[in-house]
Amino acid sequence: METIAIIEHDQTYASLVKGMYASVAGGSALCDLFYDLTAFLGGGRKRNYDLVFYGVDRLCDMANLFGVFVHDNYNARAVLMAKEEVSPECLKHNGFDDILRKDAPVWDVIRTLKRIYDKSPDAANLTFIDRGETFVVNYRELLYIQSSYHILTLTTKTGEFKTRDHYLHDNPYCTTFHALFMRVHRSAYANMMYVNTFVPAGVKMADGKILPVSRRLRERAEQKFRHYTGTDL
Repeated sequence: METIAIIEHDQTYASLVKGMYASVAGGSALCDLFYDLTAFLGGGRKRNYDLVFYGVDRLCDMANLFGVFVHDNYNARAVLMAKEEVSPECLKHNGFDDILRKDAPVWDVIRTLKRIYDKSPDAANLTFIDRGETFVVNYRELLYIQSSYHILTLTTKTGEFKTRDHYLHDNPYCTTFHALFMRVHRSAYANMMYVNTFVPAGVKMADGKILPVSRRLRERAEQKFRHYTGTDL
């Protein structure tokens, strides 16, 4: 689980970023809010952060090389939050890995947070445990996952991976794995990165397969997919 810090004097905006990032991360992030840099430097050392957001109103207020400080002292990624455009060269020089524009529309903020989360260690792999043996599959390569008679089938862009395990809805390794996946059936999850469209028979995936969608889950799945694509905003 990621541990993040948000340094921002506008606590309303900080809470907004906290909530949206938690949504993107599927709720799998612990977050501390700090009113200013002094508060962070005083209390932030209590945690080993994975990601630090630093907010400024003007670029002249940007702490010089703060991103470098975060990298060196926390081995964490640093994201600048600013209203002004910042050149990639300036970001890199100050050690920031990305920028979140404070004046951006909500859907742009969500897309940026998705991009930031996609680079996190927590987002990189799915880990499955079967009889003491650990299997790791990169989620970016995974199209969908299905369960049948206690056999999990993970379909990737290059082939299939099978392992014995419990049904998906009872399996903590599957039900909480990543915010990009939506549950379409009692025994199936689809990666929204590879969803083409919803059709009467179910959901059509990028490889042409149509996954069945249960009546009970269809409305929720369609709503999550619209939210992911930004068409509900």
